[in-house]
Amino acid sequence: MAREDRTSKPNSIRKIAFGGWAVYATKTYGSNSVLGGQQQEIPVGFFDTMEEAQAKHPGLPVEGHAGRLTAPTLPDSPPAWFDPSAAGETWHENDY
Repeated sequence: MAREDRTSKPNSIRKIAFGGWAVYATKTYGSNSVLGGQQQEIPVGFFDTMEEAQAKHPGLPVEGHAGRLTAPTLPDSPPAWFDPSAAGETWHENDY
């Protein structure tokens, strides 16, 4: 697994709830994150019209409404590198 976060090339165009269109890519959290290895769809560009988005990103599929995106979740136990003394915090299910 990569240490740093990685974001894919844009992979889709979707209509967004408050009007307009967004281009989305997939972010993969690196091993230096408590979300390491998890993926999340993130918007990487916003446009007033679908045609503007397609002109800037030709060939991307239009997938309709973005809907509710699923956020990554914290694991039940901390990663091996987590050090409570360095962070000044503990790992507990009620932290967030």
